[in-house]
Amino acid sequence: MTNPYGADETSGFDHPGRALVRLAERIGRHASDRQHNLRAISETAALLLKVPRASIWLFDEQRARIECVDLFEVESAKHSHGLLLEQAAYPHYFRALEAERIIDAHDAHADPRTQEFSESYLSPLGIGAMLDAPIRLRGQMIGVVCHENIGAARQWTAEEKSLAATMGDFVALSIESAERARSEHERQRIEARLARAQKMEALGRLAGGIAHDFNNLLTAVQGSLELLRDAIDRDRLDDAFLQGELGQIGQAADRAGRLTRQLSGFSRTEVTDPRRIHPPAMIESLHGVLQRMLGSAVTIELAMHPETPWIQMDPSQFEQVLINLATNASDAMAQGGTLRIETRPASDRTGRPLCELRVQDTGHGIAPEVLPLIFEPFYSTKEVGTGWGLGLATVQGIVENNGGEVLVRSEPQRGTSFRIQLPAINPPPPRSESEPKADPGEMPGGDETILLCEDDARIREQLTRTLRERGYEVIVASDGREAKAHIEEQGERVQLLLTDVVMPGASGPRIAALLRDKIPEPKVLFISGYSADAVKRSGLDAKAEMFLPKPFRPSDALRKVRRVLDGV
Repeated sequence: MTNPYGADETSGFDHPGRALVRLAERIGRHASDRQHNLRAISETAALLLKVPRASIWLFDEQRARIECVDLFEVESAKHSHGLLLEQAAYPHYFRALEAERIIDAHDAHADPRTQEFSESYLSPLGIGAMLDAPIRLRGQMIGVVCHENIGAARQWTAEEKSLAATMGDFVALSIESAERARSEHERQRIEARLARAQKMEALGRLAGGIAHDFNNLLTAVQGSLELLRDAIDRDRLDDAFLQGELGQIGQAADRAGRLTRQLSGFSRTEVTDPRRIHPPAMIESLHGVLQRMLGSAVTIELAMHPETPWIQMDPSQFEQVLINLATNASDAMAQGGTLRIETRPASDRTGRPLCELRVQDTGHGIAPEVLPLIFEPFYSTKEVGTGWGLGLATVQGIVENNGGEVLVRSEPQRGTSFRIQLPAINPPPPRSESEPKADPGEMPGGDETILLCEDDARIREQLTRTLRERGYEVIVASDGREAKAHIEEQGERVQLLLTDVVMPGASGPRIAALLRDKIPEPKVLFISGYSADAVKRSGLDAKAEMFLPKPFRPSDALRKVRRVLDGV
């Protein structure tokens, strides 16, 4: 019989005790690899009992059949598996396995326990004797270890019967070890996910607090800037230096606003205004911005499929995803390259229609050990001070919060490809030619009475000035107590409540409830620099038509106020 092992590997087979110790050590080293251990057991069984064939069979879940999970043939030193035997076809054999510690069929064709195998199994393979041991795990027989002798009948010794039974015990041990290893791995995986979720929750709370303070500051900065520009335009001042400096301030405020949206976006708590948008149109409108941002060394290629579907998403979030991916690509192409942006129709496994956005670069790629970390918040391969590590975390947060998925492929020196898949929706009906188009620069006014409740003095003063300059009558409250007093005295006059959500004395939703006691169905516009979660904890469902997130410009507030008053 050919020995598939070298001298060092088989020296223990003349000493069964030593071979069993080595088998136990091998199973321990590969506890999680069940198939590896089953192969080791079948090899050891064949060589210890000096049989040409040793195999391991396990029941299926219904216990209706038994499947060969590993067969080792010594002559060829090869393993195979997959043969199935129906339990109902061999009732005597399986009843014997349940009742006995061992089946020692010296003449397998004559033994009543195994003779039912004669025509279908024994004769075709030339098997004359069988020595089989049941595999029992936690008191239940789950399978069998088979030792088959080719040729004439064979008398099995007491030592061989004991070894066969031991092989069955080793199979049970290996299966139990693999189950324990899987359970431990699953426990560690769940603990890791829990730890990450807790970290994300803590970071989200921190980011939400920072974003709230930033949003208040930025609302004041952007408000002062817009009011200053408006005053300059009215006085017809044409000072290039002044205009240039104002432009710099505006750009800095816009960049700071993007940072606060990233802080909220990666924690998936940003208040959003989802709309029906067409990605090709959004991308083409941003083409010039992206080209200026990436510089002349990077060529941008656009490939917009004509049947790209529409999606439901906040336009500013879509822009944020695209800009973050483009910025990431630019960092990977410091010496120049090509950024290709594609849109196309797609579908998932269930046939649900999707819109796919693909952003590919020709940069240095991402190392395999780094790839699993790229969506971690605050993880960055850039030098300290040159990146926040929020770009890709923000992308993932925004996409998943919109029901989509981010897929990435990358190889060192061969570039990176991000695929964004989002649920597709039906396109809007065609716009009538007679429909008036809104002027984005318009700052509409009115003569209605507005109760303004805002605890930040700078924002309160700006909004009061802006609203009064456009003709509104404004009743001002700096906290919840003042708001209650105004409602008691003149609540019937209020035609719109413009209120911050979180304030001392009483929250915005509470003030709105008090106003409802005075007038039926008052019109309300909430403003807040807090995240969506904080807004919801205040008892408000932050719907886009009655919510204005900070930071905003005075013109944004005027347009929103007019829309709420007009009910559009």
